[in-house]
Amino acid sequence: TLNPGNYSGAFPPGNQTIMNPGIYCIDAGNQGFSLSGGQTLTGSNVLIYMKSGNISWTSGGIRLSAMQGVNDEYDGLLLYLAPGNCRDISITGNGTSRYVGTILAPCSLIKLAGGSSTGNQNILENQIISDRIQLSGSNTLNINYNAQQQWQPPIPPAIQLTQ
Repeated sequence: TLNPGNYSGAFPPGNQTIMNPGIYCIDAGNQGFSLSGGQTLTGSNVLIYMKSGNISWTSGGIRLSAMQGVNDEYDGLLLYLAPGNCRDISITGNGTSRYVGTILAPCSLIKLAGGSSTGNQNILENQIISDRIQLSGSNTLNINYNAQQQWQPPIPPAIQLTQ
């Protein structure tokens, strides 16, 4: 089980399969956040903040959902690449994976692909904010949007004139 906090290097460390609720600050450098094959990772009420490094999720056993009702500023934000971290994000569903919440990577390429396993699907309940998005794959890829599950940017302060 992983606990919220700061992590350096490849993520997740060891054979961890559960993320406890909270904020995960990851400085992965060139190693990235990678899950593949039969690896599993589940977590609800989590925010993944990638200070550096790329994302490569090609496992069918990933079920992650963003914080809800915990911190108004970050509610609905699942994955956030820090300013200046323009590394790629690759999400390939090879089984029944589910991602709920906003992916905020304004200068990155996000590659989304349906896997090749018959009858399996990758379910994204997301708002995706990125520089570019590339779709591919040979199976089902569902992207569903529900505003209550997504991050809403804070309203900037305003100056108004009154009489």
